[in-house]
Amino acid sequence: PVSITSPVGMNMVLRDSTHADTTLTFEHYPPGFTFPLVEAASGHLFLALASDDTVEEVIRWMRETDAGEESLAHFPTRATLNLIRERGYALTAWGRYNLNPGRTSAIAVPIYRRGTFEAALTLIFFASAMTQETAVSRYMDKLKATATAISNAISSAAD
Repeated sequence: PVSITSPVGMNMVLRDSTHADTTLTFEHYPPGFTFPLVEAASGHLFLALASDDTVEEVIRWMRETDAGEESLAHFPTRATLNLIRERGYALTAWGRYNLNPGRTSAIAVPIYRRGTFEAALTLIFFASAMTQETAVSRYMDKLKATATAISNAISSAAD
């Protein structure tokens, strides 16, 4: 399945997905389902493309909340964020924060509105069925082309 998620507060919120349209999923995630920024490929992508001030604000907020210390333990390093920014996509393996922890992996590519990060297009796949390298090789061109088409459409649409 593929999903479109966007950042809201300290989470990525599912806007739409094909989970209900495929048998290649463990669960059917409805619009509105949330994933913590630090646990999702889409969240890592958002953090990598965000300003340093935004990243620092997220870290400050996590330090001030009860669940923050656990979340901070999973916060991507600066080197990881730089790598995501350089290659233009984020990967997570054996995702922990979903309805079936440890059974799926994900690749997320950015969707932009007029040059600003708007959302992430994410492909979710069975972690035991395919390596990340195989998924990137097999699906990256299509994911990036689709994200570019969506970016162009929403950038040219009247507000």
